[in-house]
Amino acid sequence: MTRAGTGRQEQAERRRLGAAGEAAAVGFLEGRGLTLIGTNVRVGRDELDAVFLDGDAVVVVEVKTRSTAMMGDGLAAVTGRKMRSLRRGVARWLRETGRDCDHVRFDVVDVRPVGGELTLEWFRGVA
Repeated sequence: MTRAGTGRQEQAERRRLGAAGEAAAVGFLEGRGLTLIGTNVRVGRDELDAVFLDGDAVVVVEVKTRSTAMMGDGLAAVTGRKMRSLRRGVARWLRETGRDCDHVRFDVVDVRPVGGELTLEWFRGVA
């Protein structure tokens, strides 16, 4: 097998794991009473992994799926730059959709495969 072939396989596996992590996070949060508005919401150059309603709050969820603990936890991966992108994205999304909202919350769901299962940790109100 060539090096390029291995790279493509690894990239495809990362995409598959990321999609599975996002789907698991959505199901997890819906099971806790949040109402899904949309996933992979593109707003300009920004993307919101998932947008929910939780009571009167709009909740922007960043899903971080990590293949190993060596990569660090998902919360640590949400940098200041990423938070600026999320804030900019939700502000534009609110304008474009005309949605009136008094409160926006930013959450992170950290997803990791453990023993063939996905484990999730939910961090509410990270910023």
